[in-house]
Amino acid sequence: MKSKVKLLTTLLCLSSVMPAPALATQDVKDPDVEKLISKITARTNELENEVKLLKTELKQLKQQRQPSKKTFKNQPVTFRPPKPGSTLRASKFSPCKNAYQANPCVPNYSALQPNVSNMAACFAHGSPVITSPYLGTRSEFDGSDLIVLNSGVNQDIHLLREIKTLTLLNQKEHRPTPDAPTLVLSGRIEAQAVASNNSSQNQTSSDFNLTNSQLDLMPIINSWVTGLMTFNYDNSMTTPRRISNSRIFVNDAFITIGNFCKSPFYASMGQMFLPFAGQYSSFMLSTPLPQQLGDVRERALLLGYQPMSNNGLYAAIYAFNGPSNTDIHDRLNINEGGANLGFKYHFCSWSFDIGASYISNIADAIGFQNNAAPTNVGFLGFGNTSLSEIIDHHVPGIDVHSNFSFGNYRLYLEYVDSLRSFAANNLNFNGEGARPESANIEGAYKFCLCGRPSSIAIGYARTREAFALNFPEQRYNAVFNISIWKDTIASLEYRYDINYPSDTFGGGNGPFGFFVPYFPGDIGRTGSQVTAQFGIYF
Repeated sequence: MKSKVKLLTTLLCLSSVMPAPALATQDVKDPDVEKLISKITARTNELENEVKLLKTELKQLKQQRQPSKKTFKNQPVTFRPPKPGSTLRASKFSPCKNAYQANPCVPNYSALQPNVSNMAACFAHGSPVITSPYLGTRSEFDGSDLIVLNSGVNQDIHLLREIKTLTLLNQKEHRPTPDAPTLVLSGRIEAQAVASNNSSQNQTSSDFNLTNSQLDLMPIINSWVTGLMTFNYDNSMTTPRRISNSRIFVNDAFITIGNFCKSPFYASMGQMFLPFAGQYSSFMLSTPLPQQLGDVRERALLLGYQPMSNNGLYAAIYAFNGPSNTDIHDRLNINEGGANLGFKYHFCSWSFDIGASYISNIADAIGFQNNAAPTNVGFLGFGNTSLSEIIDHHVPGIDVHSNFSFGNYRLYLEYVDSLRSFAANNLNFNGEGARPESANIEGAYKFCLCGRPSSIAIGYARTREAFALNFPEQRYNAVFNISIWKDTIASLEYRYDINYPSDTFGGGNGPFGFFVPYFPGDIGRTGSQVTAQFGIYF
């Protein structure tokens, strides 16, 4: 192009110099000369215009070859500094805003930013394995935004929101979206020291135990397809030596199709906790009684809707083949289903979430399938054998749940109820068909202690006609949580249980399908327990 410009420039110079002497000796009235002058003048104008265009194109090409000021080469990935005011086990809050800058006891993670090139370089050697949360971000100081600390219910929704966050982060940082599968890891290890006392028998017990070891694997196949596999270890004692029983099992495994950047609808299929009881994460170490009673984990198909703005109505429906059945046809087919409907709204420092759930047979809930009682007490739950799963009729269940938040205060309310009584020979309470129900209220306050996010919570729970399911009649508990080091939580909980009166009678389906009584050793007594737990999360 440069040679073309030089050639045109030379022609212009010759055309402007040569004609003048040559035409000086000619008769200006000669028609041929006049035509020649007109042609040369027109051609000169054309060449001048073409030279201007070429110069403009040349200037644009030079600008394009210059490196852009906005480049990601050798640019560090921006890590968000930790927010010590993040919510413990629940949602984010900020009572310790900017405490990591003002308080020298809290490390400043902004100094830990490594020199990492753009995200495309991270995928140069195949599919990456990264930890939760995603590459380029820092987790909250207490790890509350890690996948493993999400509520066990509605995990598919949490995962789709994680992918939406990653997509928006890539767009904001002008990073290419990877077209290869990505594996996100998250997990926990929790150890406890427990001391308990039975006031009626004046018996005490104490123990050190590894209560939870969990590994979550979240494969992101593409922008529309993801999944989750959760591996847990079993700390139950099936032999006198509990270390021999540390088996690993799959707790959850499901596939989710959805993209919250483009659609509010999603679908999940596999083994998962269904949206019935236990909708919210609890501050307590002990599982809330309504959740313990009504948790439903099944292999199901779920279809759901979530508002794109995160505010508004949400809904889900699901179907599965439940273990409890009335006959062989019921056992061999998809026989159960349910629905969840709610409304949530968040504005500034306050928010609320209110909803209700329905399930066609509450006998499929974990609390009914296994009452976690010693083997010598008779009735152990419907999940003991295939014969103990046979019931006279299905018993629908309902769950009402609400979550209120204002600043650093949080209030949980949940109520689980059976909509009809069981047959007396299937689940019995004082000689009649039992209709178990449970309610729980939990209040929490979040604050900053010595520059560390902390919280205290108190709760009260009550059950009715749940004697044969090994539930106390009343429970009082309180807990203190603190994150001393990043991605750790230290907790201290006190729990006080009041069992059903000594004249209570109950039982249910035995291993051969016949009624067997339930006779626990602590009936009519009270018990207290102090639990200290330390957990690490990644």
